[in-house]
Amino acid sequence: MDEANDVFVLFYRGNDSESKEAKLALAQLGTHTKNTKEFKLAQVDLNANDIDHEVDVHTPSMKLFSKGKEEPASEHSHELELNSENHFDGMKKFLKDNSDAYAKAFPDEHIASFEDQVFDKIDEEKIEAIHDEL
Repeated sequence: MDEANDVFVLFYRGNDSESKEAKLALAQLGTHTKNTKEFKLAQVDLNANDIDHEVDVHTPSMKLFSKGKEEPASEHSHELELNSENHFDGMKKFLKDNSDAYAKAFPDEHIASFEDQVFDKIDEEKIEAIHDEL
């Protein structure tokens, strides 16, 4: 796909709510990575574009194409199916785990899992409730 850059591609179909959320998260990721070398973002509307090969993906989903490769090296390790729990932070974690260019650009980035975020919120609510009781 690209000889010099890792390319993270969002595949979606039209403007359903899931695709809209994914495009917003991709825009956030674009802002986050705007100064990153060797790493690019792209998006493909499967309904609006004539794709030269069959793309059989759950949409919205994202695929990482590593430098100089036409296809992801492994369907399982380089494809991210998106859901409401993993948009922006899920994208960052996926890239941290699978893109050398992203990991190199953000070596100290810590990304909390969705579960960690939920438990943190629950803990904060418990602390507030206990504080209110006192």
